[in-house]
Amino acid sequence: MNKNVKEQIQLDLRQAQETGQLKSERIREIVKSAVSQVGSEFQEGSHELRNLVNDAVSTVVDNLQEKGSEFREGVVASIEGAMEAISLKKHSDIVKTQTEIKQLQAQLDREEEELQAEIEGILTKIV
Repeated sequence: MNKNVKEQIQLDLRQAQETGQLKSERIREIVKSAVSQVGSEFQEGSHELRNLVNDAVSTVVDNLQEKGSEFREGVVASIEGAMEAISLKKHSDIVKTQTEIKQLQAQLDREEEELQAEIEGILTKIV
């Protein structure tokens, strides 16, 4: 994982702890944000993306080991945050692909109409 992203997760976790906001929801958002930032650079299912998620969760684990009962919740939240980031990226890619398909379908429809009009024009000249 990008060293800066790992440091950013650590910094965000530290700040959340200092302000008393180190709850599972905040951990989820921290990891989600970090994975989203860097994850957009990787392809779906790529080795780098898996490493990014693993490193993000490991960073949270390293920072929460002394928390006892909050440890499990923090780990679960970090995994959920990473999965949400990946899901959002995938959904965004799907929407983009659907838009491209609609544009291509509209172009195909126009070209078919033009072809049909051209054929009809040729046929009327023959008859």
